[in-house]
Amino acid sequence: MPKRILSRHALPGNARTLFRVRGDLAALALVLMGLCLAGCRGKRGAIDRITENGVEVVLNHLEPYQTSARGTSLRLEEVAAVDTENDSVAKAGVTDIYLFDVDSRGNIYIVVPPAHPGTAVFKLSPEAAPLLSFGRMGQGPFELEYPSGLHIDAGDRVSVLESPKSKYHTYDPSGRPLVEASPEGGFEDLVPLDNGTLLVSRLEKGDLKGKYLAMTTGLYSEDFRLRREIDRFTSYPNRAIFDKVPGRYVCGTDYVFMATASAGRIFAGNSDRGYEILVYDLDGRPIRKIRKQYNPVPVSMDYQKEILKRYTSSMPEFAAKIYFPANWHPFQSFIPDDQGRLFVVTYEPGKAPGEFLWDIFDPDGAFIGRMSLSVARPRFGQMLARVRGDRLYAVQEKPNGFKRLTVYRMVWK
Repeated sequence: MPKRILSRHALPGNARTLFRVRGDLAALALVLMGLCLAGCRGKRGAIDRITENGVEVVLNHLEPYQTSARGTSLRLEEVAAVDTENDSVAKAGVTDIYLFDVDSRGNIYIVVPPAHPGTAVFKLSPEAAPLLSFGRMGQGPFELEYPSGLHIDAGDRVSVLESPKSKYHTYDPSGRPLVEASPEGGFEDLVPLDNGTLLVSRLEKGDLKGKYLAMTTGLYSEDFRLRREIDRFTSYPNRAIFDKVPGRYVCGTDYVFMATASAGRIFAGNSDRGYEILVYDLDGRPIRKIRKQYNPVPVSMDYQKEILKRYTSSMPEFAAKIYFPANWHPFQSFIPDDQGRLFVVTYEPGKAPGEFLWDIFDPDGAFIGRMSLSVARPRFGQMLARVRGDRLYAVQEKPNGFKRLTVYRMVWK
């Protein structure tokens, strides 16, 4: 089952800002999205591969490869939805969608925002019917105050993370509490892997006086001992000392530092490396690198003005430390499926307002096509999308601010 681990995508001073995703969601009764394999000319011939330090590197270009393999043409069909504007959905307690995940049976687990009174976690059937809720808001045992992550493991155990408190809570599928722990050293996110290890993202707490801080992703044992570091990001701005740093040093666009795990593989990427995704086995041994050419997307002046306006009135000294690169990073997030395919969300505009183009890679790392889809970007930069079996789940924000979780059947040909 796919699992993900993501560090906070840092919009300056506020990593919890939601991007509004526009689009006519009422027209989503049946969505057919053809990949560029079907509608665009692909790159013919052998897939370009080289070897670096004993590791295979797959070189992908702007055009997708045309392969003879089956399962490279995709159609999406809507089969269910959870719309927070619906009165019956709101009455059941799902007034917003802050985080979500899906278990092996297709049941959907939704975490509502921390300010929501009562319970925080709601379990829905594969058809989006309410089943139960658990995890009361509060500060007591197994109560939730600052939920920041949600992960469901291979045994359908539900882990709710509170990274601000360095605490996580694990429940069984019926909501019964199982484990509550506060690992020493803290974490940004942690995910149990199928081999019993933990995939952990954390902020290094060595030199907290530096201009930039380091974040790492590593494999840890169950007693939280580091086994192997698999990725490192060194460009996280230390905003605690902004008044002591001369010049502009806080990037006004999202950074990328994330890793996901699925089909016995770990995928890691960060904006220090550009469009390159590292692939490991569950023991942290490198398998391949996936690289791709891309079309840079300029950072618009409207976006720059919006960000600066947010801080100029209340924190003018901090606003003076923000700079903007000419272009966005190559990608903003990625998710794998159960077959080892990888879906990479770019910043390139999609076919409709609010949509982005997604690059699709086969299990061997070859770029095979694209699709266009909108998806909300929530707190902590986590992309509100999942793939489980033959279903793709995506949360979209409607023009009026309500959210809608759409369940698509993925039909491969």
